[in-house]
Amino acid sequence: LVTASGATVNTQHAVRIDQALLEASAPLVNLFALTSSTMTSNNDFVKLVANAKMNIVPSDALLKLSNSTLNVTNGSLFNVAGGSFLKVTGNLVSLAGGSTLTITNGALVALSGGSVFTLTNGSFGVFSGPSSTINLPTSLTGFTVVPGPGALSGFGVALAGGATTSQITLPGTFTPFTGTGSVTAGGVVLKIADSTSKVKLCTTGC
Repeated sequence: LVTASGATVNTQHAVRIDQALLEASAPLVNLFALTSSTMTSNNDFVKLVANAKMNIVPSDALLKLSNSTLNVTNGSLFNVAGGSFLKVTGNLVSLAGGSTLTITNGALVALSGGSVFTLTNGSFGVFSGPSSTINLPTSLTGFTVVPGPGALSGFGVALAGGATTSQITLPGTFTPFTGTGSVTAGGVVLKIADSTSKVKLCTTGC
């Protein structure tokens, strides 16, 4: 849907999906460049609304960064809202070549309105090559940030609207991040804004 190579891009949303069913087997965004590409999203990077459904089996990751920088300045990397459904079989994000992902005022995945996010047979992030970095906020206005359950205990979950960590299930073994890279300690990986949205995370034994 979006490809950038050796470029600088500034956008409100990279992708907005509503009332659609999307199934794909390629990375949603591939910022692959021999020299750095930089993309800045001034709102949610990818937003699903109005019962949108995405079922993705990426060859590497849903979002792939190589020698690149992605800044999400006022929103989340993926916002699953309005009863939407996002299922990723594989990794959510891969970073290589000293890439940097920075989320200033959101999470890797935000949910609201009875939406569902499922990640199986993969991790939030996978690092390869020279050390890459994921920068995440440790607090969000209007949300209470608490340690995540189980394997997410080193990271934050932002809760509001009666949400609790019991809405997150880890049925097998979940490894949040793999490879050599840096992630903000206690950084917010999930943001849940209501009591009916659900998250399922599983790397192996799913």
